[in-house]
Amino acid sequence: MLIEATFENLLSFDKPTTFSMVAGKITKQHKDHVRKVAGTSVLRGAILYGANAAGKTNVIKALALFNQMLLTGDCGAFLGNRFLLSAKPRSDMMCELVVSNAEHVFRYHATTDGKAIRKESLWLISPTGDELLFDRSNIGVRRGPMLDDPWYQWRTVQDKTPYLSKLVSDGLFEHRRQIPNSDILIEAVMALRFVVPLSFVASVSIVPMFIVGGAGRFKDFLKDLLVKADAGITGVTGIPLSKKTLESLPLATAMSRPDMDILMGSTSELSYGFSFNGKYIVLSRSKSGFKGEEIQLQHGLTTFPPEAESEGTRRLVEYAPLFLFLRETPAAYLVDEFDSHLHPALSKFLLETVFATAHPEAQFIVTAHDTTLMTHDLWRTDEIWFSEKRQDGSTDLYSMYNFTPRFDKNLEKGYRQGLYGAVPFPGGEWRR
Repeated sequence: MLIEATFENLLSFDKPTTFSMVAGKITKQHKDHVRKVAGTSVLRGAILYGANAAGKTNVIKALALFNQMLLTGDCGAFLGNRFLLSAKPRSDMMCELVVSNAEHVFRYHATTDGKAIRKESLWLISPTGDELLFDRSNIGVRRGPMLDDPWYQWRTVQDKTPYLSKLVSDGLFEHRRQIPNSDILIEAVMALRFVVPLSFVASVSIVPMFIVGGAGRFKDFLKDLLVKADAGITGVTGIPLSKKTLESLPLATAMSRPDMDILMGSTSELSYGFSFNGKYIVLSRSKSGFKGEEIQLQHGLTTFPPEAESEGTRRLVEYAPLFLFLRETPAAYLVDEFDSHLHPALSKFLLETVFATAHPEAQFIVTAHDTTLMTHDLWRTDEIWFSEKRQDGSTDLYSMYNFTPRFDKNLEKGYRQGLYGAVPFPGGEWRR
């Protein structure tokens, strides 16, 4: 679970700026939105509001850069993403995450200029005292007692590579039984990997892959979601592709090769799902032959391809894998512009469904503009966050919890009146 994220000199964040999922001292609001993790009360959800260009999206972008650096083992993702409006430009960018699994809390810090890792550290956090796992600086890596073993000492790491990524690439997972105290490091890596920033503006959909991999389960889940959303859809079906259409698909050429049966070996069937020109395609090869189908959405007796649906319906379809993940995995999922193309009633329904059905240790963190979602019915006040642009152009982050509004207060009305800041003031000379 994500507990805190702090950014400095990164994107629109100048001074150290923290987004926190630590629960406030609230006893009358949504007790089920709080999870006790290693002695810390952590929120299961949050929503972030702010004017356009105030920096709320940059919370997710910064975490995506961090995620990319750890996965690729290269800090180059940060290059060119420092805060550009500073009177005294600085090259080093910083990102620090406090994360947890069910038993332990970790603090991971990385400072980089995009060309080399300047500082890096990992700590095990506990009420009785923090324990250093490793601390890296320009003079090398200092290891704590838990990593006092030749395997760790023999690791050499390039300037651009995080030490934690190096340990993983050198076999931390594969040889965990032979590496002393590897389990605690693996827990830290998995907790960091389970902070998942998501984008829904990609041109390639992952939905067809889920339809293939779910053995029918995901297709049923998608149908159930669309029916409950009152999108006018009654089912999800596959329409067989003609031979001519199959021959026009690049991947179909490879899968239809005569020697594919030999390459498949003992595999009874090989299936693959992908999006192509906005269509959802599923190809299948078995001992009895090769076939393909296009996934379409049923409206009674009529079917439509996804690209023929409204933007809102298409967004809902793309959300389906995420909502299934939320039910089954203890990860923190962050979505920008969650309410985009969705009716307010549907957005509210989806959020209520997430809190009712999500994995107990899953988190759902979103940015939004729809102020009708800013209500006590959906959120605790410590789950509502704001991003506001300071006079110097940098982003400030703060929670509604700081304002201690009464439980009978109309939060949306107060926000529109400017009581909590983070609202735009449009207008200007162009009107005249």
